[in-house]
Amino acid sequence: MKIRKIFFAAAALSIAFSGMVPVFSVGAEPSRSAATEVSSDGYKELESVDSVVQPASTIFELRETADLSKVKKLRVNIVLAAVDKALNVVYGSEKLCSVAEFIAETSDFSVPAFEVEEEESLSSLLEALKENGTEDVFIVSKKPELLYSARKQFPLSRGALDLRGRELSADEIVKAVNEGFSKIVFLDAEPLTVEFVNSLRKRYLSVWAEDRGSTANSAVKTILTGVNGIATDSPQTYSEVYRKFFGKPNSVVRDPFIIGHRGSGATEGGYSVYGPENTLESAEKAFADGADYIEIDVHFTLDKELVVMHDSLIGTMMNAKGTVETTSYADLKNYTYKNFDDSYRIPTLRQFIEYFKPTDCMLVIELKDYSKPLAEAVAALIREYDFENQCVVICFSKQSLGYMYQALPSVGLGALSSDDFRVYEKIYDEKHDIYKNGDLLLSDTLRGVFGAIQNYNCVYNPGFNVLTEEMIRQIQLRGVGVHAWTLTSANLIDQYRMQGCASLTIDGVAMLAETIRTISADRTEYKTAVGKEAEVRLSGKYYSRSDYEGNATADADLTDDSLAEPMLVSGEAFEVTDGNRLKAVKEGTSTAVYRYKMFSSLGEYYIYSQPFTLIAESGSGEARGCGSLLELSGLTGAGIALSLLSIPVLKKKEKYL
Repeated sequence: MKIRKIFFAAAALSIAFSGMVPVFSVGAEPSRSAATEVSSDGYKELESVDSVVQPASTIFELRETADLSKVKKLRVNIVLAAVDKALNVVYGSEKLCSVAEFIAETSDFSVPAFEVEEEESLSSLLEALKENGTEDVFIVSKKPELLYSARKQFPLSRGALDLRGRELSADEIVKAVNEGFSKIVFLDAEPLTVEFVNSLRKRYLSVWAEDRGSTANSAVKTILTGVNGIATDSPQTYSEVYRKFFGKPNSVVRDPFIIGHRGSGATEGGYSVYGPENTLESAEKAFADGADYIEIDVHFTLDKELVVMHDSLIGTMMNAKGTVETTSYADLKNYTYKNFDDSYRIPTLRQFIEYFKPTDCMLVIELKDYSKPLAEAVAALIREYDFENQCVVICFSKQSLGYMYQALPSVGLGALSSDDFRVYEKIYDEKHDIYKNGDLLLSDTLRGVFGAIQNYNCVYNPGFNVLTEEMIRQIQLRGVGVHAWTLTSANLIDQYRMQGCASLTIDGVAMLAETIRTISADRTEYKTAVGKEAEVRLSGKYYSRSDYEGNATADADLTDDSLAEPMLVSGEAFEVTDGNRLKAVKEGTSTAVYRYKMFSSLGEYYIYSQPFTLIAESGSGEARGCGSLLELSGLTGAGIALSLLSIPVLKKKEKYL
């Protein structure tokens, strides 16, 4: 057996800025600038809840001097501190400590998040961070232009746009965060729904939520919205809630999005039960089986038509020869696919957009040609159809991602692991024709990932065997999504779902079609007479949306399923009976949630409903709906917010509804 060892440096890449457009230096590996020169222990391992699959980061805001000693006991992941131009940590007009003291007190266990609102304060802070060698850091601001300035001067910093107290649509939020060359948005927790959080996460943002005055009710609700970070003034409350309600191993509070690979969940050689890869017919079936996104590959033809095909060589899939780039679309559209009937034809990107525009399906558009004209043409077509909220763009080339950001900054970008975005030591085993990871410290991996992608404002899209579970967890605790590809078996899907990836690109979405994805109670509120049981109906929604004829997949009735466990979050008005029923025992109000045991090839895991309210009344009574805003809009069911199958349409000034 011959072993060939190749090392790809994890140093940060150089970047220059012109206005609001990044200009990339591609070629020889640059030396580290003062902005990125750090000691080897700059990234520490953050603690998190072991029982939860990718828990939210715990964030604590420094508001008084005593908090500095408090956070050392709380061991939170991120400590938020406002900074003035004199490098003081402040809260309002009160000085709490110096930035140097703050870093010294918190750097062993957490990542600092510095809030700045003035350019002078930002400049002073960045200079101090460079001198101190602090690399693992967040910059938080209400101003996108300040975040952009921070990322310009200190590319390894991660930007978080603070929009707490603002009433904005999902489109407005995504646009503002991307204009700040950032990937994190900071919102109020109270109005958030799962649908709204998912509409941001699907576009490659991470969501932080502030839950002030944290209670058990607000903590459970906030956790189950699937946000990526939670700012709380009571970390102890969250610790207790995690222990009590999410203490079972493999508790899933944020389901990964599912991406159909090559337009269909293609198998090796593109010969799938769906039909040829990258065709509309195959994509339609993958969407029916539960894909949230369809991943497609885009090339230019000779006459500059944007067509969807993986390989440049036409003969790989079709009964013809030549390359896509040297063939006109007039000829390409007449070619047929190998091993399939003559009804299939190569589609265009325009046809894909027109087909999926009326649906809630997202497209993952991979740029196969790394030229600026291709990026600009894709951006123009997306803009023509107002399709920015239904797509993200990925590529192996950092240069192409730079072109895409320049052409359409409102669209989320993903860096596919490649020589351009290599962050680990790679060992090739020629006997088995596989690559393996060499030994690499966690701190080196984190530095490698952020050094590779932060210059391009991307999430990280690694091949599934690039990162370990702990690496994935540590990257995502720092506000950057990890989107793994390509999973070809049920075992691999189970493995990387339990590792907490933000999305999974898979071959054969049908493998998931008959699996329950979410559970929900049929109402948000139940009124019950004391001494009687609440009439809660529990249902499960499968990954499958419909069969291939368009008939909607019926939900599973889980009401009497022994695997469903009701849990009382708060209140003493109800109790859980031996038969797992919720019985009213005295007048008052309680809040409850269901936990449901699932099984995979790797063992048990647990999914949850959204919380619902129970009201116990004297005398006779029967369960009835609460008339909530969700019910008035026709979206009944306490767990409906767990659905990943829709993107909300929001009015311009509607607040997270």
